[in-house]
Amino acid sequence: MQSNLFLVHRDDDGNKVHTIRLNLGDSVVGRSKWLDIPLLSDSVSRKHATISADVHGVIVRDLSSRNGTFVNNVRVRDVCPARPGDQIRIGEFVFTLTRDPNSDLGVDPSVETRDVRTTKKKPAPVLRPAVRKVFDCLTRGMTEKEIAEELHRSIHTVHNHVKTIYQEYEVKSKVELLFKVLPSTRPE
Repeated sequence: MQSNLFLVHRDDDGNKVHTIRLNLGDSVVGRSKWLDIPLLSDSVSRKHATISADVHGVIVRDLSSRNGTFVNNVRVRDVCPARPGDQIRIGEFVFTLTRDPNSDLGVDPSVETRDVRTTKKKPAPVLRPAVRKVFDCLTRGMTEKEIAEELHRSIHTVHNHVKTIYQEYEVKSKVELLFKVLPSTRPE
């Protein structure tokens, strides 16, 4: 199933070269034509990054690539949220994340922005130690199966902890959770 988000790559003159509509869920980006998003260049690792899209935006995860993955010129060390208007660099390719692939800036003008200076932030929920360990793994971009293996817990237990985390943070997906808890990479 496709999302309403696109990656747009332009050349030095501003001409559109690639437009990629993101699928909902995880898409693997790399130098293999068999991947979800193939970028055939020596500057791109065989499996370079994953881009996880849902209705709230995307989460970019570097897969230990040789040349790194960047969001708004900040290197992605593990996972990083990206919003429409942000730039994602994978190897030599610089993409703008957008809802409208035909716009010049990639920013959806119909989306109202809010003044974060006047928005009161709720304190972060206090999680039990076992749930906190799962939370820490989730924010590193791990899947429930990977968390179960790392923490030596059953997948069922991990899934229940993830449900508790989603309830406490009032979110419905990992992408939404990461948007809520990870710092933005937008330059001030």
